[in-house]
Amino acid sequence: FNKSFRILLSYRAIARNFSYNITITVLCRIIIGVLRCFENPTGSSIQNYVILHLYEKRCSTRIELLGRFITIFNFICQEIRSFLGAIAFYTIIPVPIAWPDFGRIARWIPLVGLFLGLILVLLDITLAGLGLPPLTRAVVLVGVWVYLTGGLHLDGVSDTADGLAVTDPQRRLAVMADSVTGAFGVMAVTMVLLLKIAALTDLSDNRALALILAPIWGRWGQVMAIALYPYLKPTGKGAFHKVAFCLPWDCGGIIWGLIALFGGLRWGIIAISAGIALALLTGYWLYRRLRGHTGDTYGAVVEWTEALFLVFLTIIS
Repeated sequence: FNKSFRILLSYRAIARNFSYNITITVLCRIIIGVLRCFENPTGSSIQNYVILHLYEKRCSTRIELLGRFITIFNFICQEIRSFLGAIAFYTIIPVPIAWPDFGRIARWIPLVGLFLGLILVLLDITLAGLGLPPLTRAVVLVGVWVYLTGGLHLDGVSDTADGLAVTDPQRRLAVMADSVTGAFGVMAVTMVLLLKIAALTDLSDNRALALILAPIWGRWGQVMAIALYPYLKPTGKGAFHKVAFCLPWDCGGIIWGLIALFGGLRWGIIAISAGIALALLTGYWLYRRLRGHTGDTYGAVVEWTEALFLVFLTIIS
């Protein structure tokens, strides 16, 4: 009895750590209160026999089942809070302030890309239904694309371009940390936006898949940059990603999902191969220039991979 009682107390302690498990916590308290009444039973031997019989046959099993349910439920809550943390960090989509958990959010970045891609596809279908021409639709889509991310990755494109324009390698990180945007940063951002608009204008076949896959591969490139290359600064907006990253579990899941989804299509195999190659090569090129990565280069990897992937799709389409 004491062993099972301690197990139940531990499950209640686990549940108490999560503000959403109010129902489970209350249920645990009720069961604990009932068991405490039965711990030192008084009355006739018949009553004691009934109490012990109920406890041995039912209570222990139910406590174990309740404990398993609480463990699974808490795990699901942790994963949901982590995903919401990724949504709150990488987009402007509002999330209740008490919900997000920002630990290990890097593993959710490709899924955030999928989420953004689905929004863009729905918007594209709506605009097409309204009769907007391809160029206008492309401009609106890219504008909403930037708006949903809060310009976070485009800021990285700008800062990275300004840093790479400096001939002195020792001054590059200082220039990238400067909030003032230089001429090279403006040119890089303009080039990325123009490439996306032009590619979306030219894409007619498999347009929806392009809008879904481009954000996924761009963010998978960031995940691989976090996993494979050193972080250049002790602190920064991307430093916690490197510390919390767990290899290999946080970097490969989206690949197998895409292969299973599109692997049977000739176009899908080509798109998956191109996405992997562009994501890895973009991160590697920036690593070769800077000997590592920062939060700004993570954003640059996302944007350049997306733009180059869309351009590649115009070729195979």
